[in-house]
Amino acid sequence: MGSGRDKKKKAKEKKAGPVAGQGAQKTEKKTKANELKQERRTDKALAGDEDDIDALLAKFSMEEKQLKAVQVINDCDPPSARVNASFVPYTTQRGTDIIMFGGEFSDHVKDKVYVHKDLYRFSTDKQRWSQIVAKGPGPRCAHQAFIHKSFMYVWGGEFSSPNQERFMHFRDLWRLDLSSNDWDQLPLKGGPSARSGHRMAVHKGRALLFGGFYDNGRDVKYYNDLWQLDLSEMAWTSLGSPGQHPWPAARSGCQMMVAGDTLFMYGGYVKDKDDEDEDLEHGKAHDDMWALDLTSHTWERIKKVGMAPGPRCSFAMVPHKARAFLFGGVSDNETKRGEDLSSEFHNDLYTFNFTNRCGHLFEMGASKLAMTMQASVLGC
Repeated sequence: MGSGRDKKKKAKEKKAGPVAGQGAQKTEKKTKANELKQERRTDKALAGDEDDIDALLAKFSMEEKQLKAVQVINDCDPPSARVNASFVPYTTQRGTDIIMFGGEFSDHVKDKVYVHKDLYRFSTDKQRWSQIVAKGPGPRCAHQAFIHKSFMYVWGGEFSSPNQERFMHFRDLWRLDLSSNDWDQLPLKGGPSARSGHRMAVHKGRALLFGGFYDNGRDVKYYNDLWQLDLSEMAWTSLGSPGQHPWPAARSGCQMMVAGDTLFMYGGYVKDKDDEDEDLEHGKAHDDMWALDLTSHTWERIKKVGMAPGPRCSFAMVPHKARAFLFGGVSDNETKRGEDLSSEFHNDLYTFNFTNRCGHLFEMGASKLAMTMQASVLGC
């Protein structure tokens, strides 16, 4: 009998039409149930294997879906300790901010690595941090970020599982509106392969990309290709072939910058196969400086004049007027056919003159007169 009443009730509802809002409520309820089911499935996968990259990224994605709008947390604590984050200046009439995104942290106590996806702004005028919580790129490090007009662009980078058993490299392009703090993923066709450790620089409405590496835990590849991203058309173009000469060798962790219509690139790191044992690899830091003519897209290796830094990678290099300033970096020292490896970290400061292409060493703490005399002697 009960089933008969149910049939009459359903027939009555069908005749009267759907109740307003009931369909949307059912859809929302079903969506929520599916999300909870997916969350339980993801947690179960991570419980069995914390290096399941797909499950890790799915968890980040589900957490992000809970965000309804952009949140700005003013006067927050400084970001946590990390390396390989992007750190770029953004200057307007109101002052200069530093935009920091991503990075990774190695916990030596737990022997784990954690990759970040947080976004911060530091006001150089107020000396205060703000954290921006918004839907955007997933966690990554060793990516590249650059400013063009009122946007920050992020391309590539890598993500690793906590035990660094599995890796994933990206080739996606994201754009952050620095006024609204909204992220957009820009769908592009073609372009560079997925990688991290590459370098990018902006020149007259385009972004130039060089080098980088790819490591999936089994194979490692270093790149020396050169690409251009048109920031108006949002289209990639390959600028020549590494088979042409002269051309810089493959590398990651170099630095490059634009001065006028020339792009300068220095240093970097690469792993090469052993000449006798193909199962062995040897790390090598570069110490060469290259200049790319941004009109003809031809490379020229710059001869060392004055005092130049030794081989290194992961150093800082910034332009100031007609010079570049280079500080720090790291280089590896191998013995016993690569069985013993030690790293040397540098704290020296060099300058490079863009005009006469001459470099010299600045002694830390030296007087202005001493530095001027040293530059004069070296002809820089």
